[in-house]
Amino acid sequence: MVNPPLSTLLAIATMALFTSQRAIAQEPSPKRESSDKQPATTESADQAPTAALAPIVLTPFEATEGFSVLMPKDPKVKRDKKWLPFVGTFFAISVKAKASDVAFIVARILFPPKALDADGEREILSTAAATQAKSNDGKVVKESAVSIPGGKAIDFTIASAKGMTTCRVAVLGNSQYSLCVAYTGSVPAEASLFFDSLKITGSK
Repeated sequence: MVNPPLSTLLAIATMALFTSQRAIAQEPSPKRESSDKQPATTESADQAPTAALAPIVLTPFEATEGFSVLMPKDPKVKRDKKWLPFVGTFFAISVKAKASDVAFIVARILFPPKALDADGEREILSTAAATQAKSNDGKVVKESAVSIPGGKAIDFTIASAKGMTTCRVAVLGNSQYSLCVAYTGSVPAEASLFFDSLKITGSK
């Protein structure tokens, strides 16, 4: 029997991950309220002032799997274990939280060592945007490589009928980390803070 391409196997794993992430991003939620503490803006002299959106408060979340990230309060955590032929058993955790009309999602897949060699890392980063777009029934509107401490990452934005999703997918050691923010309108100011807050706290 001929082994299937590594890209196919990793795509199966990441598609399952992105599909599970999509559910919370599509749930209805209340709109962000305006903040009286921030200056109002006007588009023209004939329009009434529009108050700036209230900031989203992010607090530390530390996973027993050995990473931490800033998230809105009361995140929902889901853990799973799956097996793929020619890859073996991999473990996944997804952490999801919504603040007003914005969903924050971080997920980690721990692969067996043989799955994430140099080719595996390259396959994940080169196909992450297309995989997420397929999961969201959308299209990639922006994509760029990013340098992060200890590894490599890709940032991208997906547009779909249900809104926008901006993600960072990183490969660190034998793990793939996917951080996504789902929203409508402009990308939230807190997205960059969320992405940059990812820290590896220990090997687990």
